[in-house]
Amino acid sequence: MKPLYLIITVSIAAIGAVIALNVGSSQKTVPKVKLSYFTDSVEFAGAITQRLQQEITAEKNFWYGIEPEKKNHLELAFAVLKDLEKMNGPFDIKILDKELELQVDTYPELKDFQVLQVKKNWYEVADIFQNNKDKKIFVLTAAIYSTSFLKDNPIHKIKLQSGAQAISFSSGYFSIDTADEKNQLFRCSTENKEGVADWACAMINKSRTLRRKFDPAKTKTAGLMDLTGEKDYMILLR
Repeated sequence: MKPLYLIITVSIAAIGAVIALNVGSSQKTVPKVKLSYFTDSVEFAGAITQRLQQEITAEKNFWYGIEPEKKNHLELAFAVLKDLEKMNGPFDIKILDKELELQVDTYPELKDFQVLQVKKNWYEVADIFQNNKDKKIFVLTAAIYSTSFLKDNPIHKIKLQSGAQAISFSSGYFSIDTADEKNQLFRCSTENKEGVADWACAMINKSRTLRRKFDPAKTKTAGLMDLTGEKDYMILLR
């Protein structure tokens, strides 16, 4: 009985170790823009597009996900969009997610966008990609709809449905200590009912690895970018 007990115990421990390794590896990312300090969103956008110049010029379609009601996220998105059009020419189709509740009167940069419900009517967006494979398309949506960490979100469904590929940028919050993690929009918890814990945990895990390097005395924009998938990038800023 004792050997059998030991075998069962060792087996359970081994399974636990495998699960732990898989969870850990699922959150690993590859640095592309190290934690840096920028005078404004334009300078940060320049660092992003310069670092990915080769990838950008080879791609027609782009998704940019932001956190709702975060002005600095939106400013960076507009700055990246401007750089992308400088490099690749104007986009033929630009889509704004209605859930962001952004108004053209407030943001003139949105005047050429068509407004769609990206999550609810993802199949409509998929049709646009499928029927316009020769066109350049830009989608501005929420980060939880563009990140590669969430496997059943709109961008995942649209890629499967349309066969189209895209570079995606998803911006999130860079927390500087444990207390500051509470200011993150989503919780990194198994009890996360929104189903976005993987994205929340990815942001926290990355932030924790760089906190010792963060300089609170610098009042400029702090930001970084990591590769999280084949063509997917996580941007953290504060």
